Amino acid sequence: MKVFKNILVPLDGSQAGREALLYALSLAETYQASVWILHVIDLNQYMSSFEQVSGSGYLPQEILDEGQKVLEEVCGLIPAGVTAKTLVKMGRPQERILETAAEMQADLIVMGSRGLGALKQMLMGSVSQYILVHAKSPVLVIR
Repeated sequence: MKVFKNILVPLDGSQAGREALLYALSLAETYQASVWILHVIDLNQYMSSFEQVSGSGYLPQEILDEGQKVLEEVCGLIPAGVTAKTLVKMGRPQERILETAAEMQADLIVMGSRGLGALKQMLMGSVSQYILVHAKSPVLVIR
């Protein structure tokens, strides 16, 4: 049986993401693993704010604060015995999740599925589907 040491949990603020985190925290307690909680700021969602981003990579504080808020809302769920780290990154969620998984040598990625409608999923795909296809480590999708 595989022993997990580093579990990555990408969060988008959805209920499915919260459920994924609870599942990952349970696994972390069982395997004495570390949990990395990642929120990716997708700048495509902030097109009006995107114009405020300078060439130096500056992001408006409101956008950074929103990313931190997503993580702060779940910090109370972390049991005392579990080591957890939070990260906020910007970019395409699919790319940042895979990069972070590689950087931290994730043994497992646990993520929620927001259950996109059939047409929207066919046209755009989903982050969880992309991660399932491209991740080097096992992926557990929580519905």
